[in-house]
Amino acid sequence: EFKECLNIGIPVVLERSVICLGHVTFASLIAKLGVVRFAAHTIAIQAEQAFYIPGYGFQTAAATLVGNAVGQKDEHKVKEVTCGIALFIFAEQLMGIFTPDHEVITLGARVLRIVSISEPLYGILVILEGTFNGMGDTKAPFVFSLFTMWGIRVTGSWLMINVFHQSIEAVWIMMVFDNIA
Repeated sequence: EFKECLNIGIPVVLERSVICLGHVTFASLIAKLGVVRFAAHTIAIQAEQAFYIPGYGFQTAAATLVGNAVGQKDEHKVKEVTCGIALFIFAEQLMGIFTPDHEVITLGARVLRIVSISEPLYGILVILEGTFNGMGDTKAPFVFSLFTMWGIRVTGSWLMINVFHQSIEAVWIMMVFDNIA
């Protein structure tokens, strides 16, 4: 029924909006740190996202399986595979794909190694989001995303940059805290 679609869909739209606006705000905070740091951040984000593809595939599978399981009143187990170790080991090589600038590669590899520790947890989060969505509970992922993106990542990054005068590494640590939370 249409009302049920709205009840499930509106929180998903709100969650995606919170996350997208958070990423834009997060990037604008990092831009204040200078061109090299912003370039390293932007390239590292792109390299990191390549490792999310399996997680998002499992998220879709989890939403489908859990949705079917809820409909059939049967339980299914979903497993997740992460690539955090590869991200840590091959950080320079990944950055080198996108830029020849040694300073950007070095800084980008440093932040990729920072975030690599949270990749397994982030992968689980992505799958849990699919699980909640499959059960029809789209409000919980929205609330968690609102809290973690804006309460931890954006606010923490703002504090790191504007109050504690830290650099990009501290900002990426806020991203790790967001992923862990």
